[in-house]
Amino acid sequence: MVAMHQIGADAAVTIRAQGAKLAGRLTLPPGAVRAAVVLHPATGAPAGFYSAFATWLAAERDCAVLTYDYRDLGASATARTFWQGPMPWLAGAMGYLPGARLGLGADLPLGIYRDWRRWCLTRGFQLSDIGRRFPMHDPALVTANMRVVAIADDPMVPPPAVWRLMALYPKRPSAGLSCDPLTLA
Repeated sequence: MVAMHQIGADAAVTIRAQGAKLAGRLTLPPGAVRAAVVLHPATGAPAGFYSAFATWLAAERDCAVLTYDYRDLGASATARTFWQGPMPWLAGAMGYLPGARLGLGADLPLGIYRDWRRWCLTRGFQLSDIGRRFPMHDPALVTANMRVVAIADDPMVPPPAVWRLMALYPKRPSAGLSCDPLTLA
């Protein structure tokens, strides 16, 4: 089952496969489709590695090209994969989290990855470090206007987590906005 998220020359697709949702891209030619190509990525290579080739196949050879990330890699990775699964072991073995190589964003120093992981898996997130690793602060002293934006489909920091963070600042005039990327496309 493939769900199209946008119709056009280059569209995000979701592929449902054995209980997982694989993220992919469907690149279409400007005219009639002569052939369909599925580019299966190399092990450990994110689908984005093949985007230039997919674009070339579509533009120069009139191919409809599907690229995708394997389960737990790149855009198919879930928050569970990032914070649990193989990532903690991989980060510990390599001494850093190779996010760029895995298509998960920037590389992270091991200490930062472990801090973020602890915060994301602990109720109250970074509050566990206030007064220990972070200086004690008084959120009631913050009176500046705040505009906070939550991304509706963010698996790492979903809107409820953003609103909990806003609640830590009781005296601030604030505005909260939740954006859904599918409606902004």
